[in-house]
Amino acid sequence: MRIRASSLFCASLFAFISLPAHAQGPGGPPPNYQQLVNQVAVLTAQVTSLQGQVARLEGNITAADLVGTYALAAITTRLDALIPASRNAAIGSVATTGTLALNADGSGVFTITTGAGSILTQGPWTLTPSSLGSAPGSGNITWTYDSGTVTVFLDGSPFFTVNVGPGGRLLVAAGGDFNAGNQRAQTELAIFTRLQ
Repeated sequence: MRIRASSLFCASLFAFISLPAHAQGPGGPPPNYQQLVNQVAVLTAQVTSLQGQVARLEGNITAADLVGTYALAAITTRLDALIPASRNAAIGSVATTGTLALNADGSGVFTITTGAGSILTQGPWTLTPSSLGSAPGSGNITWTYDSGTVTVFLDGSPFFTVNVGPGGRLLVAAGGDFNAGNQRAQTELAIFTRLQ
């Protein structure tokens, strides 16, 4: 009986000791070790890229992020009162389209594609094509970026300023002026959307 109990104990001990060693596998790296390393590297690069994109969306923009071409859509409204007395009061509006190309070296090109509108004149109340529109054409510009604002210069003088939207994908400018002496007021809204 002692031999049998001893044999049973040894068999149980052998089975208990050998099971954990077999359950751990053959040891060494997984069979597709290099494939796993490559996949981890790709995922790491994607996470880094996404972190950069999120940072830009949160307003961490540099001038390099703004380099590219933007489509322009703008509208201008102008009011002219009855000054001098021989002139009729008028309301005019113009829609403008074009592009703005910003280069990495601070240069660029501003192009007006269309600029057409109309004027409603008081008195005989006639509606005629507007002379307020910009003629199609393009010009070389320079630009700078500082604290959320792009300033575009034409011939060395400030031409217009736009605010940078989320991720640098949207540039927006709004403005207006009022001239009490000439009884004239004008408002403008320009939106530039990133094409590339």
